[in-house]
Amino acid sequence: EPPHVQMVPHVPDLETFNRARTGKRNRFGIDRTLDTNHFTFHGEVHRRTAPHWVTVHDPPLLFGRILADRITQGTGIKVAMVDRATAEDRFANAKVLHRVRTHMALVLERCNKHSQNLFAEALLKRMGRHYTGTRGGWLNGAAAVRDFLSQRALGPAAASVTIADGSGLSRDNRITARILVKLLAHMHADKQRGEPFKNSLPVGGGEGSLAKRFTRNIHAKVLGKTGWIKGVGALSGYLEFPAATAPGGAESSPRTVAYCILINDSPLANSQMKRLQDRIVRLIDEAVVLNNRHETVADN
Repeated sequence: EPPHVQMVPHVPDLETFNRARTGKRNRFGIDRTLDTNHFTFHGEVHRRTAPHWVTVHDPPLLFGRILADRITQGTGIKVAMVDRATAEDRFANAKVLHRVRTHMALVLERCNKHSQNLFAEALLKRMGRHYTGTRGGWLNGAAAVRDFLSQRALGPAAASVTIADGSGLSRDNRITARILVKLLAHMHADKQRGEPFKNSLPVGGGEGSLAKRFTRNIHAKVLGKTGWIKGVGALSGYLEFPAATAPGGAESSPRTVAYCILINDSPLANSQMKRLQDRIVRLIDEAVVLNNRHETVADN
């Protein structure tokens, strides 16, 4: 039988086509026709309750339709028309009813934890706007990032970094694992930006794109940003080791290790690259724990 699918928030007159079926596996998916809000449900559903996120076409206009529906449902006021303003429209007598502003820390968290590529592109262009005072784009956004890297984080090494976009999907991006680890170490020591940056990263066995990875058999808390395009896989972040007490009573200090794994020109599937990354992270984890034990014995 077709599964029951609930769209949240409810949008009046939304076109959906339910071609999915209930079965023994969870392989549910949603396709959206380009430049429309026509959604097709497909795949197989077995006791699925977790949400499945999907992008929408023309968010402002869709929001207007939702708002008009809620006004009518809640007050009985009929909305005659829903339209999206253009750059040429002027509203001299309009009144601002409400403003919503999102703190940058929350924007970063949404961007990094859930790999929101569009957010990353928008952030890069916003940085370019702030940096130059002109219209934001990839070029002045990249200049803003390079200035930060050279002035505050990497010094002359920043000259070897190539920034082609904000999301990392371009194959023209160039950076080394050594430089990324140096940047991670700098952010860890930054008292103003370090904590919000660290909190924006996915957590192994917890939330974000690492929720189903590093769920067991690891000592450290794994924080890491994932990345993938065909033939390329990446995982970079921190391993956070709590203070540990040895049998003799000696205590090792908490320790944070920055790591970066970049895989290029690989014939492996993304799932295989993930398994390789996980294995490397576990080896780092074991090496640090073993080193801590040796230090504790030496202290005793």
